[in-house]
This record gives sequence, C-alpha cells and structure tokens, in this order.
Amino acid sequence: MTAGTVPFPPPPRSWRSFVDGVLDTLVAVPADGELAWEPVHLLGLDAPWVGVRVPTLSTPDRAWVWDVVTPQDHERDRSLHDDPLALPVAQDTIVVDLHRDDDAGFGLRLQVPVRSVPSRIDVPAAALPGAPWRVELASGWTAAAIGSALVTWFADRMGVRRSVASASEHGSPGGATGPGGSVDADPDRFLVGDGLFAVGASFDALLRLPPADAARITVFFGAVAEALAPVR
Repeated sequence: MTAGTVPFPPPPRSWRSFVDGVLDTLVAVPADGELAWEPVHLLGLDAPWVGVRVPTLSTPDRAWVWDVVTPQDHERDRSLHDDPLALPVAQDTIVVDLHRDDDAGFGLRLQVPVRSVPSRIDVPAAALPGAPWRVELASGWTAAAIGSALVTWFADRMGVRRSVASASEHGSPGGATGPGGSVDADPDRFLVGDGLFAVGASFDALLRLPPADAARITVFFGAVAEALAPVR
C-alpha cells in the first residue's frame, strides 16, 4: 500500500454497538489488574495516528480500540470530536532515521524527547551526512504519553483508576511509521547524549561503523539535538 491511500481518520470508525461492547468488556476486567496494550500502525496513512489494541479484548470488527491523534486533528475533524474512543494526545518525540542507499538493510534511529513538535528543524548543511546516507524525520508519541492518555480516559469515562502498560514495557519491540507517523518507546535504547537515545539495533550499528563515519553521524545527531534544544 502506498502513501496517501488510507483516508484519515482510518476506517472503520467506531460505532455505537462497538463502543458499548468495549465498555461492557472493560467493566468486567478487574480494576486492580494491569491492562496491557499494543500499538497498531497503518501504512499509507499520511496524518499522525496510532491505534491502541488490547490483546485481551475481543474486537474482531476492528483491529484497534482507541485512535490516538494530535489535538489539532481531533479539533478539526468532527468525526473524531464526537468519538469516545478517540484520544487527542500531544506528540512528544522526534525520530531521526538514517539509511544508506547502497545498503537497504542498514539503518540508524535516534529518538529525541520534546515538549512540543516543531514545524521545522534547521540543521547546518555541514552537519548533514552526504551520500550514501539518507535522512528521514518523523514525529510521534512515546508509550508513556499514550499510557497517560489511557489512564485519563478510564478516569473520565469509567470513573476508575486503572494501571496500563504497553507491549514494549512487557518486552516486545516498539516501532514507528513513516513521516508524520507515530512511535513507541523502545525498552532496548541507549543514551548517546543529553536526553538522546539510540534505539534498539541502531546502537550496535553505530558501534560497527568505521570511526570516521561514526564521528560524522554523531556530529549530525548532535546538530539535531541542538536544533531541538528550544523544545526539549
């Protein structure tokens, strides 16, 4: 599926009987138990979005329970505004992906936590890695941000204080979609600078680079961090 082929918000939208079924099932779950969730990503979706699935809930008519969207999209789209399962959550992460055009299997990923997502990032041209390196930027939500929104939803909609945990917190890997998509927190991440984390196998890949390449990439990551300093 190519970019832009999935409408936003993605179908199927929640409907009354679906919402009632979810609520009935959640009421039956012991309030003192931890509710585990995992992200659902869709290729071909240009707008920021992530679905939240609860593996213990049977929802055969839709692969996810909640829609996580930006507050701006939630306000603009009436179908989201009236949807009790749509969660407006401010994005709190910038994801920097580095690929090599001559090696499709190679990639480096850096996560930068931010207070707000900027509309643009200005990085000095001298800091950009040249060919064969290719840079991709995405914004997203950490598992902590989504989990906090779920806790608030349970308090507001059901009047209970429920503990929730993402699949990554249970040891499953996180992931991200393409530009404008969403990202989960990855439990396998390594500090590479002040508030900067290389995610998963990216850290190992960085260590395997020739010293000159590793230095160039580290300079680039540092330049991204400096450009994001006002919103970190």
